[in-house]
Amino acid sequence: SSVGYSGVLFAWMVISTLERREPTCPIPFLNDVCFSTYSMGQFKFNVAPVVSLFVAQFIMPRVSFMGHLAGIICGFGLHWGWPPIELGSPNVLIGGVFLVGNL
Repeated sequence: SSVGYSGVLFAWMVISTLERREPTCPIPFLNDVCFSTYSMGQFKFNVAPVVSLFVAQFIMPRVSFMGHLAGIICGFGLHWGWPPIELGSPNVLIGGVFLVGNL
């Protein structure tokens, strides 16, 4: 099984729903099925991307469930501030590559 770009789109869907102030309606033509964003301290959560995952899986059973779920998990992680931005700096990345290569 292969994972395409749709996992990245699910990650962006998570980030966009968490940044919105109004409720998110994940199912087209069903404007009554909308979900608000809840926050617990610095962590926000919206169930709309998870509903979109199950709707996509129901409509197209052969889509990559794990790829979409991984995108949702990564979207929440990115919005909540994980991984720290310092891990992406060249000093850390190059040192990490050399460290792993010498193991």
